[in-house]
Amino acid sequence: MQFDISALEAAMGNGQIPAQLLNRYCMVWMAGVAAEQLTYGDAVGGQDDRQKFTILWQQLGRTVQQGLAQQRWALLQAKTLLEQHEETYQALVQAMAEQSSVGDCQALLTERGATPTAQSS
Repeated sequence: MQFDISALEAAMGNGQIPAQLLNRYCMVWMAGVAAEQLTYGDAVGGQDDRQKFTILWQQLGRTVQQGLAQQRWALLQAKTLLEQHEETYQALVQAMAEQSSVGDCQALLTERGATPTAQSS
């Protein structure tokens, strides 16, 4: 599955990334790590997402310390959202295990009142 980063790329092309947009993408990138930590107690995956984050952070000219702080913040936010919406998350996990289509997964989220973070405005 590929994550649509067109809004992020467009903002970078304009030379400015609104903080809210940056925060949302960072949370989405860290959500897989958060889910692994909540489920298994540790995360062994997420290297690709962390690498995408690091590349973006370097392109923005921000410090490594700021990047690490942003990753920790995004991870905490993602964990909090998953914990707050545990039933919806588990239903989504089940739908994905059953190889439901992306459209069906989106419908499940909509039915349960969840809005995909990256598509919020």
